[in-house]
Amino acid sequence: MGLADDLSIAGYFELPNCVPNELVERARTAVERVVARGAPAAVAFALEPFWDILDYTLPHGEAALGAPAAILPAFWAWHVGTNQAGWPPHRDRAVKAFTAEGEPAAVTLWIALTDATPRNGCMYVVPAPWDLQYRNPNATAEVLSLQHLCALPAPAGTLLGWSHALLHWGGATIPDEPPRISVSFELCRADADRPEAHPRGWRPTRDERIAIVRAAIEEYAHMHQYSPDVIAAAEAVVTDLADLES
Repeated sequence: MGLADDLSIAGYFELPNCVPNELVERARTAVERVVARGAPAAVAFALEPFWDILDYTLPHGEAALGAPAAILPAFWAWHVGTNQAGWPPHRDRAVKAFTAEGEPAAVTLWIALTDATPRNGCMYVVPAPWDLQYRNPNATAEVLSLQHLCALPAPAGTLLGWSHALLHWGGATIPDEPPRISVSFELCRADADRPEAHPRGWRPTRDERIAIVRAAIEEYAHMHQYSPDVIAAAEAVVTDLADLES
């Protein structure tokens, strides 16, 4: 089966060895430099490597959707260190997950920048055939059967994709394990009624990237409960990118 079949039937797909090692290394280094300055990993979206990854992976998202795609304004990155965890169980946007014909209308692209394993916070999903709420636009985020969850270990460079109805979450990193670093983008069908979406080929300018970082931190702050010091560190990085861009 192809990516479109996997997305339509299982609600997700896995594509190992998708992103070249050189690009993975550039993006991972960007995150590590940002985090070393006390800022959230998503601040690395102010730098070029993440947008190179979007350009590289967008065709795979279109293959999964079976249609030309547009880029939704939803961008995030993770650096899940010791005793930290990814986001709890959730669905990205179940109310807009399907077309009138019942096919996936949007897809999240998640890229592993380090090896993601059950020991350092890999992704977990409830595959669509095991999720009684999968087609419900008002579905909850409750994991009704632990036996039906599925871990998705992902070597660095792997692309995972899932529909916006899929129940998923990130695991935790145990002591003495390297952090799980990853990044995500969201696409929708270009013919969807999503006026907020950017057209295929869109590439933000430097100032637009900085604005994207600020908007993302505000939008997802509830997932992290950032302290004022972390917010200040993020602002310090995006207002002085010269040392990170070298």
